[in-house]
Amino acid sequence: MGTEGLSDDAKHLQIAVAITSGGIVGYLVMALGVNVLIEAGCKTLLVCFSEDPEHLKEVDPELYVAFSGKAAEGKAKDATNQVGQVNTQVELARP
Repeated sequence: MGTEGLSDDAKHLQIAVAITSGGIVGYLVMALGVNVLIEAGCKTLLVCFSEDPEHLKEVDPELYVAFSGKAAEGKAKDATNQVGQVNTQVELARP
């Protein structure tokens, strides 16, 4: 391994550098590589839910309820925003 003739401090430094380098490389692989896979899986799940929500209801009812609740909240928020925009437009149109 190339540690002959090195002092104990140099051997310890060599080990510390190897562990630190390995940790950094491992972190980057997990952060960049695995993150892409998780993101793709999430997008796939959302697209499949939007195309055929009833299938998710059969496969995983809890997730279906969670997604449906979020979808309902989003629609309610959009409706509230649209009403607010209409009210603002009406107020601006008044002399």
